[in-house]
Amino acid sequence: MSITILISGALIFIVSLCVHILIWRRRHPKSHAVALLLIFIIVPVIIGMADWFAYRFLSKGFISVSIFNWLLILLLHFSLAAAYILSYPALQAVSPSLAMLLIIKSSMPHGLTYNEMRSSFTVDDLLDARLDDLKGGSLAVESEGWLRLTWRGLLLVKSMKLLRVLLGLPRGEG
Repeated sequence: MSITILISGALIFIVSLCVHILIWRRRHPKSHAVALLLIFIIVPVIIGMADWFAYRFLSKGFISVSIFNWLLILLLHFSLAAAYILSYPALQAVSPSLAMLLIIKSSMPHGLTYNEMRSSFTVDDLLDARLDDLKGGSLAVESEGWLRLTWRGLLLVKSMKLLRVLLGLPRGEG
């Protein structure tokens, strides 16, 4: 594989990531997943079209590679983008381990006892944050005190159950 393909694919991903960061710094979209998909699809399309126009009308594109190499560049970009989009929920979520580390760090150099840790870290904090994520991602709705899955939430649950079956993992766990 050519170094041009590797560098171009990585740069397009980095540009998309920068666009993502700029948008999130201004305003968080209602649907993070849809916004991320649009950003990581639209940005490479714009770059590709700009390269095509530059090549067509200026006789020199920015990247100047064959259509096959463009497909390889996009394959690399979409692979990086898919990995990022799939890991995004974990990045934005409150990590119990990280929260504990931050609590311990704030008490340094002395540290803290197990009971002090328990008193500064509640399960409700995690539960409320996760429920907000489910509702914000249109995976669940709350009505009259009841939580119900949306069609998206049901699709996610069924997909994860199928994946667990295909991987031979135990049912009812995870």
